[in-house]
Amino acid sequence: DRRGGLEFIVRFFCHPERPTSATNMLFFAFSMITVLWLSAAYIARVPEFLSVALFWSRVSLSLATIMCGILFLLSCTLPERRVPIPAPFLLMFASVTMLVVSVVLTPLVFYGARVVNDQTVFLVGKGIIIFVAYIVLFSVSSFVSLIRKYRMLTGEKRLQVASMLAGLSILLFLILTTVSLPMFLFQSYFFIAFIPLYVLIFLMFTTYGIVKHHLFDLKVVATDVLIIFLW
Repeated sequence: DRRGGLEFIVRFFCHPERPTSATNMLFFAFSMITVLWLSAAYIARVPEFLSVALFWSRVSLSLATIMCGILFLLSCTLPERRVPIPAPFLLMFASVTMLVVSVVLTPLVFYGARVVNDQTVFLVGKGIIIFVAYIVLFSVSSFVSLIRKYRMLTGEKRLQVASMLAGLSILLFLILTTVSLPMFLFQSYFFIAFIPLYVLIFLMFTTYGIVKHHLFDLKVVATDVLIIFLW
């Protein structure tokens, strides 16, 4: 297989002594999905794109669901090289994630869009509860996983986890206090537009961990990016 041969050559010359790290790949996947999610969220919010706003809003929520799932896997894996979750549970988790993605792509979550005061406003269905429940459940689970790792690890690895834990703590606090609570208590969706900013704050803390505490092997990440383009 030509592609398999290219992959072997790239890995052999760039980092033959280190196989692909699950932590590296999960962080790369999280970053790429974040870029796609921000793009979809922006298009959905621009009044000039009202005719396609409903479609892109649903795509945005589906990408947000996948992001949350990857974040959970990353929190369980960091800083190891393999995902420590048994295959049956991993398959169950993937199935639940895809089920939620399927739901948010239907009118059960967003069933309409209109422009109010030069802003695109979406009509929200009861299916949004499924999306929010998934996000809250696995975001909190990610936080708990990082807390456990922080207590168990020592030295440089503990510092690596600490930077990501700090960013995730801020992200969860902002989402729970400005998005989830207002949504359930007051049916207010005003702060949903600020979620991209919250995610960027998390990425800033994670980037700090990369640079300061060598959270990931950047050479390995760069090689994996090259391999993806070769495919």
